[in-house]
Amino acid sequence: ALSPEFRCVALDLPGHSASAAPAIVSIASMSAAVNQVKDLVGPGRKILVGHSMGCRVITEAYLQSRADVVGLVFVDGSIVGGDPETGINRAKESVRTGIDPFTERLFNDMFVEGSDPAVRERLVARAKKVDPGFREELFVDMVRWDLTKARDALRQIAVPALVLQSTYFNNEL
Repeated sequence: ALSPEFRCVALDLPGHSASAAPAIVSIASMSAAVNQVKDLVGPGRKILVGHSMGCRVITEAYLQSRADVVGLVFVDGSIVGGDPETGINRAKESVRTGIDPFTERLFNDMFVEGSDPAVRERLVARAKKVDPGFREELFVDMVRWDLTKARDALRQIAVPALVLQSTYFNNEL
């Protein structure tokens, strides 16, 4: 919907869909990829948009390179809080029963009652196509990022931010 008025660029994050996995699986490496694309687009005002884990990615991308970024849009970017050691251990525990059931639960919980089942199934299936080891490693790093970096990172934002939140993500994941 924005394309007729604005130049819009979407990227396939490393390790997702057709992109090769990065050497280091982390929020920081995903953010570096965002900045590579941002730089390839060329100079000019840019607004970074992230959904869910992507909210961490755009925040980290902004911290890595604020050049040309004039705004951030966060869609459903809950933050895990609490003690880092406990939280990281809980994240690892939550995927011990298998990353596929965890992915199914996580993605199914993003839909409200009455959502189109075909859309839900398509998105869950797409998420499960991502390499299981990669998904697990990135999820644990996302929780680590939340617990060790998120609050300080959010304090450093010096551009307008739009926050759209409709989901809840607690310490028990």
